[in-house]
Amino acid sequence: NFALNAVFLGVRLPGHGFPVEREHIARPAWEATVDGALDELLARHAGERVAICGLSIGALLALATASRRPADVGALALLSPAISLPTAATRLLGVARWLAPLRDLRVAKGVSDIRDAGALAGHPGCDPLPISAFVAFDELRRLTRTIAHTVSLPTLIMHGERDRTCTLAGAEGLGRALGGRVVEVHVLPDGGHVFTLVAERER
Repeated sequence: NFALNAVFLGVRLPGHGFPVEREHIARPAWEATVDGALDELLARHAGERVAICGLSIGALLALATASRRPADVGALALLSPAISLPTAATRLLGVARWLAPLRDLRVAKGVSDIRDAGALAGHPGCDPLPISAFVAFDELRRLTRTIAHTVSLPTLIMHGERDRTCTLAGAEGLGRALGGRVVEVHVLPDGGHVFTLVAERER
């Protein structure tokens, strides 16, 4: 039983939460964080299968890691993958690319789509992000589309039907684009973007 026998290691990506000191927020920093956690698991549990689970941008990083390090990753769980956004958000990312020279200008991330008041109150959130973070996120979205076919690992994709942050069509399209035969896409009828937080409260 995977749920009973697994060892879990969680990571906080630069730019998430409220760190005491400002962090360098860019794709290499995100990738280094994931690589560090993966290396730690491999060192502590040599010879055992390692799966990566990521939510939103974390799902894209999980996929990118599997593409870069296929021998080190055994399976993927991609939750609310942030590969496709609503039209307005996509246009804002285009503006961010245009504003790239103002990389240190900070902008609020936006309002979460969590509908449960208690869950929303406990959601960690983050400080305003520099323009460079939005540009890095957009680069990662574009990279995901080009490398998806190179990943042939068993993959579980889960996406909420009420997700207002990322589109369900994007998650379903990602499932079709992956190079493996064992790919499951599950749609949660009442799930929003951070469906894991609400599900945990309801449990």
